[in-house]
Amino acid sequence: MKTKINLINCIALFLLLSVTFFGCNDPVKDGSKSAILFCDCNKIKTQNTSTFLKKFNEDFDNIKFKDKNAAKKIMDSFKRQIMTEFNKCDSIAEKRFSEIQEKYVIDKEKNEKFNYSFNGQKGLCKNDKQSEINDLSSQAMNKISNLPEEEITDIDGNVYNTVTIGTQVWMKENLKVTKYRNGDVIATTTGSIPDNSTSKYQWAYNNDNNNIAVYGRLYTWYAVTDSRNVCPAGWHIPTAEEWTTLDNYLGGGGEAGGKLKEAGTTHWNSPNTGADNSSGFTALPGGDRDADGSFNNLGNGGTWWSVAGDGSTNVWDRNLNFDDANVHLIASIKSYGLSVRCLRD
Repeated sequence: MKTKINLINCIALFLLLSVTFFGCNDPVKDGSKSAILFCDCNKIKTQNTSTFLKKFNEDFDNIKFKDKNAAKKIMDSFKRQIMTEFNKCDSIAEKRFSEIQEKYVIDKEKNEKFNYSFNGQKGLCKNDKQSEINDLSSQAMNKISNLPEEEITDIDGNVYNTVTIGTQVWMKENLKVTKYRNGDVIATTTGSIPDNSTSKYQWAYNNDNNNIAVYGRLYTWYAVTDSRNVCPAGWHIPTAEEWTTLDNYLGGGGEAGGKLKEAGTTHWNSPNTGADNSSGFTALPGGDRDADGSFNNLGNGGTWWSVAGDGSTNVWDRNLNFDDANVHLIASIKSYGLSVRCLRD
């Protein structure tokens, strides 16, 4: 769903606002705690914030953002700097501008609707009521909340939906890829694997490709931690700590698992205890493959790799089951086949 995005001028405006009117040598003081004063930074003068936000809201449908997360990060950064960098006076950082441009902007053509004029006069300050800024920025955030989430594509052409949970952005589906990021094939086998094997394999559950669309593929730990990378560029296998961050954000204990699991019994076996998928993670019971070559637990549970080891043959992973709402931390043998969710860098 590549949503709209556009434009350097919009980002440039945010940056100009960020680094210019948050401070000046002699700010005007009006004695009002309900006002924020914006001044030029010796050389560059911008329009006041409420004028910008009004224009932003009016022209929102013509701004083409990569996705909801990109737009939200821009607005969050903008609001944070308004509130915390009032006394800061810096020149525009070209490196920072370039980084944000690459991260959030697809279409780098100018958008005339955002061709705002900048006043070079020195000494002019603007007063904006904080309540108006808060109201207008809330309107902008409401518009942003209706944008679709980001989509990513792996080297095989599989497209994955994503979901933002707290400060993290996760794949909303299990990994399906059969190649590393550089195009090398991830091998597969129908035989057993010794527990101490370092083989790098992937499988469809029960070697049936009809299971891939819903449940993804199962991978050995050595495959998912290979330096050639199974996740698309900009994404990685989560660490144990990153899984813990997710668990804690969702309340931990006996709550988080239910918030992660897909609701209902279309894919999970009954009773699928506590499942409401309120996080949007949509965890599915993709089962697992033992080292002896047997496939187990489709519909009963899902287990996802992390990169954290528990010794020479085991690694910590996360497990969800059909009959409870917990997130289980368990140690699995590295030659087992388990599911993968990638996390954005």
